[in-house]
Amino acid sequence: MFNFKWKVQPIQNNQTHKKNSFGDFYIRSDNNIFPEIVKNVLPLELIQLTHTDLEKQFVVQLYNEHYSDVSNNYKEYTSRELMFKFYDAMAEHGCKTFCLVVLSPLLSIEKLANLLLELPPVYIFHSNLILGRKQFSNLSDINVLNALYSVDLDEIAGNNCLTNLSIEYLFWNNLHKIVEADLNFYFRIPNKNIDFLNPFKDKLIKNFGNYTFDNRFLIF
Repeated sequence: MFNFKWKVQPIQNNQTHKKNSFGDFYIRSDNNIFPEIVKNVLPLELIQLTHTDLEKQFVVQLYNEHYSDVSNNYKEYTSRELMFKFYDAMAEHGCKTFCLVVLSPLLSIEKLANLLLELPPVYIFHSNLILGRKQFSNLSDINVLNALYSVDLDEIAGNNCLTNLSIEYLFWNNLHKIVEADLNFYFRIPNKNIDFLNPFKDKLIKNFGNYTFDNRFLIF
């Protein structure tokens, strides 16, 4: 597992983030929403970073052949090599958050755990989990205090789940596993699907009862 190499999508090929590029990666700036999510979701004893510390994220976008428009257009990095790049970004831009953008639902929890081992607990790990594509295995290996995960609701919003009912089944089954594993997480929902939010909250109450999801929603 130590020799595993991540396939990274070089950011130079992405016009959206090109102006914020940092080698094969990019720097995401957010002076409001992300810092508030961190403070709302992560354990209070961990939050010793200032608001300014949370405004910039070092972003690694993983390659996925199903979504990439150029075949085999990726570069390989070990977990340790990615961490060295993060330290460079921290020195140059003040980033205190390592963000991993996952496009493939086939990413294994074990590989994610390997990356988390390389990140000192004084910094934040931020990544997304794709719930509606495969059954999660044991999540305990990625349950660390400084890790924050986003769950994208566009997987089941609108008509997406109507084309494949197994997506919604897997989504709720995996969400139960996330809650049971006590991961630090929040929900992301695009503004175009805002009408889906209240019905979704009703389903949360039906599925989880008194478990609180307050301050865990990010509308973008």
